[in-house]
Parts: sequence; structure tokens; C-alpha cells
Amino acid sequence: MWHRLRGGRDRSAAEPPPDLVVVVDQTVDPRIVLYHEPRGIHAEQYRTSRTNLLATNREGAKKAYVFTSARAEEGKSVSAANMALCLAEQAPLKVCLVDADLRKPSLAAMWSLRQSPGLCEVLLEGLPLESVILDTRSPSLHILPAGTPPGNPADAVSHPAMREIILKLKEKYDYIVFDTPPALLYSDAAVLGAMSDGIIFVTRINHTPRQLVDESMEALQRAGGKVLFNLLTGATPAPKDEKKFYAGA
Repeated sequence: MWHRLRGGRDRSAAEPPPDLVVVVDQTVDPRIVLYHEPRGIHAEQYRTSRTNLLATNREGAKKAYVFTSARAEEGKSVSAANMALCLAEQAPLKVCLVDADLRKPSLAAMWSLRQSPGLCEVLLEGLPLESVILDTRSPSLHILPAGTPPGNPADAVSHPAMREIILKLKEKYDYIVFDTPPALLYSDAAVLGAMSDGIIFVTRINHTPRQLVDESMEALQRAGGKVLFNLLTGATPAPKDEKKFYAGA
């Protein structure tokens, strides 16, 4: 641009100012606020929710948690990713984030990682679990991607090997965080919820009617799952003159 505007390089003229280069890490999804803005208000809200979650496990046992929602677009996958990274902050805890949304997997892409092979290949092809677990930017957080989506995701999630996978993950990790499809649309979350130690139900404010939320939570509990708390997303922080802000859980 400098060359074109001056109609050719004039060596007697002042040199153009040096370019200002801003490097942004685009390999990690910007919605993972625990990575991009670890001291921001949204990161602190996740830490508040982490405190609530850890309070349900005072004995410090190894736990597997399921994240789900009533409908799509409520922020369950983003919440699962942030909570997993939030837990991984607590040294020496080790955390595994599992993409069990075999219908619309997204977690691997959030870290610019490969999606396959992953959970499906372990369940259906007998691939070793250790061979498909991926590293992330956090040394305490690993990801088990979804793998190649199968023809019938519900059958894959309810496969007898799933319980064995959870037990194997608990041998290595303190917390396992599962992302699952919306509970109102599919049975996957209910199946995994019954195998887990608790369910975190994600609801976006002004998005899903209360009746649908209640129906979804009741269905999860009927299947044998235990809903620990409801994580609200899309909340607007309080005005600057107020000291409180919405904790989100």
C-alpha cells in the first residue's frame, strides 16, 4: 500500500512506520474463557460453579460428571470445556474431557485437535483407550474426542464397554467431564447420566421454557441420574454500581 500511494519507492522520503503485528491464539476457541481471559468475570463465574461442584465431593473421590441441556444452543459444550479447564487449574488434579455428543461433536475442534479416532473407535472397534486421548494447552487436561460418528449413536453410548471406559478413566484422572446431546431430544444423556456420579444441567436464560427444563430433568432422574445443580448461561452482569454479579450456578 505504501508503494502504490507514492507511485514508486522514494528513497528520500521517510520510511513507512513499522507494521504493528498482533498475534492472537486462534487454535483455542475464544469461548473458552478460562484460557483466553483467566482473570475475567466469566472465568470467575465458572470458578464459582467449580466451588459448588467440589462441595458435592468433599471426600475427594474420583468422579465422572455429565453435562447436558434440554435443547441445543444452550451452551452445554462450552460450559463443559470451561469447567474441565477450571477443574484442571486445581493442582494436582488431572481431568479428562470426553466428547460423548456423537451426533454433533465439537470439543476437539475447540482446541484445533483431530476428532478421529476417538470414543467411537474405542467402543466399537476395540481401539486402546490410551491411544486416542489427546493433550491440550493445559498439562492437567486431556481430551477424549468423539471419533467418527456411528450410524446409531444411542447404541454406541449404551454399549457395555462404556462402563469399562469410565472405570479406566478414573484410574488415571480425578475428574471426567462428559459432554452429551440435549436431553429433551435424545436418550444419550440419560444413559450416561445413570453411569455417572452426577449431572450438571445447562440452561440458557430466556431460551428454553421452564416446562421443558423440568421435563428434561425429570427424565434424567427417572433414568437413574442425579442432577447436582443447574448451570445458567447467558446471564447479564449487574450494573457497575452494584458489587454483586450473577454467579451462574
